[in-house]
Amino acid sequence: MDFFVWILFTILGGAVGAGVTSMVIKERLAKEEEERRLALEKERLDSAEELAQMRHRLDEATSQGNCCRQDLEQKAKECVRLGEELKAIAGLEETIVQLRKKNSLLEEEKNDSIFKAQDLQQKIMDLEEELVQEKEAINDCLFFVRGSHYIPGSVVKDLMRQAHREGAE
Repeated sequence: MDFFVWILFTILGGAVGAGVTSMVIKERLAKEEEERRLALEKERLDSAEELAQMRHRLDEATSQGNCCRQDLEQKAKECVRLGEELKAIAGLEETIVQLRKKNSLLEEEKNDSIFKAQDLQQKIMDLEEELVQEKEAINDCLFFVRGSHYIPGSVVKDLMRQAHREGAE
């Protein structure tokens, strides 16, 4: 009889131990899952902040490009005005030489402004490309909830592709 009681207590102890172990593992997994979810949320917020900063830089570059364009238009108007002055003062050699010097300086400034405008346009295009890449990165960071599981968007896309391939076969 003692043998049966001993076996019964052993089985009961094993069952209680397995239950406690199962609860501890579940709690640990829930805690790790919450930590991962918080890390993903933090990463999403950081990405959103970076996106806002890029948009701000893009706006600054656009306004700088507009300023350069206005400067270029003003310098072009000034160049035209100087050209008209050259025609009006044809009789004075000394004045003509000075006006030609001014005209060449304005032409150089115009070329510099054109170069700056092209450079700013390239920067705008680069920032727009970075913006598109950041949007894609944010979309990959988004996650879907299915039951009690959080699944990253990239994993969902891969699963959908795999299901599509299996359906096609």
